[in-house]
Amino acid sequence: MYTELDKTKIYENSSLSFSFEFKSPVRRRDIASKLSKNLGKKVNWFKGVDESFKPNREIFKLSNKYNANTKTFVFETGFMPYHDAIHTMLKSMNIIDHFGYTDDRCEVKVNISMNEKNIDAGVHISKLNKFKYLIGLDEEAILKDWNTDSTERHKINENQYFYVHAKDPYNTIISSSLVERLDPQLFNFPHSEFFGHDFSHLGEGYLTINYIGGKDYQKRKQEATSTINTIINRLSETLSNNYKYSVNETRKIEKIVDEYRNTVKSTKTPMLLKSNYPNINMYFDLKSTAYLIESNYHNFREKIFELLVFGGVKEANINWDNERKIIQVKDAKINKNVIIENFEFYNCIVEADAKNCVFSGCTIKNSKLENCDIISSNYIKNSKILECIYHGSGNDISNSYIDNDPKNMIDANLKNCLVTRGNFKLSSNVDKDTIILNKNS
Repeated sequence: MYTELDKTKIYENSSLSFSFEFKSPVRRRDIASKLSKNLGKKVNWFKGVDESFKPNREIFKLSNKYNANTKTFVFETGFMPYHDAIHTMLKSMNIIDHFGYTDDRCEVKVNISMNEKNIDAGVHISKLNKFKYLIGLDEEAILKDWNTDSTERHKINENQYFYVHAKDPYNTIISSSLVERLDPQLFNFPHSEFFGHDFSHLGEGYLTINYIGGKDYQKRKQEATSTINTIINRLSETLSNNYKYSVNETRKIEKIVDEYRNTVKSTKTPMLLKSNYPNINMYFDLKSTAYLIESNYHNFREKIFELLVFGGVKEANINWDNERKIIQVKDAKINKNVIIENFEFYNCIVEADAKNCVFSGCTIKNSKLENCDIISSNYIKNSKILECIYHGSGNDISNSYIDNDPKNMIDANLKNCLVTRGNFKLSSNVDKDTIILNKNS
């Protein structure tokens, strides 16, 4: 454990930058002026979304999140030493609260960098042992502050390490020592906006977190500061012992490995699957013929593994369409924001980060659908729907964000949505609370 003196040293050798999302009826020029005056920094403002200018320590940036016609702003800072950064965050929250507001779609991204040479770290942040870092993080305490029932913001998925998995689970002998090394040639380390961490910028020298957000986040200064401090302390602990695991961490890995092995074993053959998951019914081309399922099971068992382990599916009818080489799932509940790709779902309850999937008659909440086929009679809420194709009618979408190629007409009834791009079929109904940004795209 760190002493207060240790923590002071760690904070003094940390740097932060922020990206605040908020809404305001005030003109962007005036908001930029207020921010500049209160923060003592120059604030460049832009009409619409501008990616060319990158903020730095002396010049910050204000732009629109979607386009020049919206009143949703993004205020970005450059990296600053910890104490300056925390003061900047608190002042920025005050300005947002006075001149604007936040809703469930607003969040704060925090970038964290460390001077590892001054904190006795063994490695640079670019070499961070992500798995060790995550299993030792008290994420539950962070999520108590931000995964609240008072907001309809999508919930952050807990235990990101749980989704790390072997690329070939049935032919890889998993051991604790193998997991500790986490060879990228053997393991997938998934990325999703449903996780609280974004490790994609480690090579550039910083870690990004997106726990902070939701309606009225600007009023929750203490929680925001506590979250940042928790991350910094864990980051420093990991970098100082990047390749050494504590007794508790080793025990946790052993437990993870045991559970993983048991699941691989229990799904290795159709007979074991049926024995361990009696409420999973398997079909091959809609036939329950045992020898067809047995002789072809090796072609799709990894997809079954994904559903059962990461999706938490306990009950379902699952068919392998041999001609199209795709898994079709009916009457299942997927409730772990699992990362899924190339599935078809019928009459399912889904929370997922889904790509190239088909949905028909499903209830979909707190999800992201990208390049998916939306057939008919789906109910979608609190989700992002990106570049999807609509094939039927009777789809209801509420409290969601839609960005769709105008050539692929949206066929749905929208309630309180935000549409950045998209055209609608005549059968669609759009309520007065839905905002359409590019009506003539």
